[in-house]
This record gives sequence, C-alpha cells and structure tokens, in this order.
Amino acid sequence: MSIRLKYARQTFRLILAFLLTKTFCRHLFNKEIWLIGEKKTEARDNAYHFFKYVRENHPEINAYFVITRDSSDLSKVERYGNIIYHNTIKHYVYFLSAKNNINSQLPHSMFPVWSSLIRRIPFLLNKKQNSVFLKHGIIYTKMSPRDLDYKESGLAIISCSAEREKNFIWKTYGYPENNIQLLGLCRFDNLHNIDSNIKRQILVMPTYRSWLVASDRTKRASTMEMQRFANSRFCQTYLCFLNNEILHQLLELYNYKMVFYPHYSFQSYIDLFKEMVINSRITIADRFHYDVQELLISSAIMITDYSSVFFDFAYMKKPEIFFQFDEEEFQEKHYLKKGYFSYKNDGFGSVVRNIDKLLKELERVMLNDAKIEDKYLKRVEEFFTVHDTNNCKRTFNAISNLK
Repeated sequence: MSIRLKYARQTFRLILAFLLTKTFCRHLFNKEIWLIGEKKTEARDNAYHFFKYVRENHPEINAYFVITRDSSDLSKVERYGNIIYHNTIKHYVYFLSAKNNINSQLPHSMFPVWSSLIRRIPFLLNKKQNSVFLKHGIIYTKMSPRDLDYKESGLAIISCSAEREKNFIWKTYGYPENNIQLLGLCRFDNLHNIDSNIKRQILVMPTYRSWLVASDRTKRASTMEMQRFANSRFCQTYLCFLNNEILHQLLELYNYKMVFYPHYSFQSYIDLFKEMVINSRITIADRFHYDVQELLISSAIMITDYSSVFFDFAYMKKPEIFFQFDEEEFQEKHYLKKGYFSYKNDGFGSVVRNIDKLLKELERVMLNDAKIEDKYLKRVEEFFTVHDTNNCKRTFNAISNLK
C-alpha cells in the first residue's frame, strides 16, 4: 500500500469516527476513557506497564490498550481485558472521545496524518482531551521542535526521571513547568530486586542509523536494502566484532554468553546477522521472541552506543560500555542533536572507538566480576532523582489530578 493511500484511508476513518462520536457515540465522552498505547505492535514499554498497573489496582478506571491483532505481545494484554485493535473504527472513535490519551510514543506516531490533519480541520481535535507522554526513554538530546514543542504538541504531562532532564525540556521546548513532572518511567518499577535473575550474559544493543532504515521496518528488508545495509560501516563493524576470535575466546574463558539485539528499526535485517554469525555462545535476538526488558534484567554487562536504553541498565547499577566507532557520522546524519548529557563526563561507563579497545574494556569488566565502578555508580546515584517502585503510582495520581 502506498503512503498516500495509507494516509487517505486514515483521514477518511478519522472523519468517519468524528461523525460517529458526535452522533451515535456521544455517550463515550461521559465514560472518561483512558486510551493507552505505545508502538502499535508492542506491549512492553512504559504504556504497557502503566496499563497493567491501572487494570490491577484501579479497575474503576475505563482504561483501554491499543495494539494490532497480529502482535506477538497480544497475549500479555489479553489477560487484563479492554483491548482495542489498532487502526479499527473503534480505535479512531475512542481516540477522539477519550478523556486522556496516554502513550509512550508521541501523539502523531499513532496516526502519522494527525498533526497535518488537525491544522486543516481543527474541529476534529477534542479540546477537553489530555495528552500524556510517558516517553520511550529518558530525553537527553535535542529532538525536533515539531515533535516536542509545547505549541505543537500541547502535552498535559511529560513524565521525567531526573531533575536535569526536567529542566532541559522546560527550557528547550516552552512547557509550563507544571506540565513536566518527576514521575519516573513506569517500566522502571520492574527493575528492582533483580539480582537473582542476572545471568553470565552480555547484552549488545546498539541503536539504529536513520539513513539505513528499510522502507518498511515491520518486514524483512528487500534484497536491495539488505545489500546496502550489508555494505554499511555499521553492519561490517558489528559482524567483525561478533565474529572476532578474541571475543569468542573471552566468552569461553570467563563463561559468558552474548545476546545481540538490533534496534526495532533494524530488525528488518535480522536474518543477515543470523546467517553471518555462527557461534554457540552468541544469540541473535529478534523482537518476536525476545523482550527487551527481560534481556536488560537478565544481563550482567551491556554494550551499546547512543541508545537511551543505557539509562535502564544504569538504573539497575550494572556496568556498561559505549561503543561509539562512528560518532562523527552519527551526529551528522542522525536526527539526535547534543543536549545536556555528555558520554565522557556524565556517562555510566567507558567510551571506546574501535573493536580492539572494546575487547580490552570488556575483559576488564569481566575480571571485575561485572561490578559497576564507583565513579560510574556515583554518577548513576546523582542522576536519577526518583529511584523506587512507585513510578506507575505517581503517574496514575498525576493523570487523575488533571482537569
């Protein structure tokens, strides 16, 4: 389906849903619906953890979770009921009539056509609706003003985990200070008392490169896209690392296993890594069979680059290494721009630029029995303003207090 046809269908359904909400479905406005969602195919981020909390602790709330029918995570939310399938007329009707639209992605990600549509047809907007941004991770770099500016998004709540993060968003994007609240990421509630679950496992989890993403991230890349990716510096570097004989020796010597989990936007190329990396101690993990949070909890060491997932790992006070072999290219081509956070001065692990140094640093961490160093532990404790199991509870109370 072409992008133009896809957007045309979205526009038609939104307008039809608007007519329904104003006629046959007006009663939904009185139900005070909380519509909750994240990536349309997933239930594993902050929105899922919040939905689970609300259904278990506040069944009186009319909370609904949006997800696709073919999602591999569907069974996780089915046990809590109140599922709305993505891209159905019911989804559109509930989206327009909900009191609170709560998402770990930005509002326009649910319907890419939404932002441009309400500029042309502003009466579609439910002016009494609150948009709550649970966020996908901690914001530490500058995002596009189109995505986050208060004048554009009008978010009622942005959930933050650190004072520095809160101040950065407030000063950069023009929000009233009360709209930016130190609530903690909902998924962080699950990152406590995890010692018994930790294995001798290294998680390798780099972020994606925007210039290498396949046209459809939800499917296997085309032959042409696969070839382009295979020739890229990113792919060649990680294949060299994962197939490195010294790495294999280290895994044997210190009795570790390794899991390589490409970013969601690079899962289109997962088959390439599965074909090119053959070692009994290395697993190439796809998003259909592996849950990111479970991998984070069970791993003793993490290797990443610029992915905000490093905050989750640091939150658990476990050692991590930043493998930034392409920093200049990444900063030039990727959408992220420098914010308040410096990997060198604020990061929770060492920064390395090539495979040889990465292997040496990895062995050093192994020799230290996978314990986070004191200087990095101090940075973790100074960064996180909230560090407890009440993130979902604080978030619920904050949303409940919205007018």
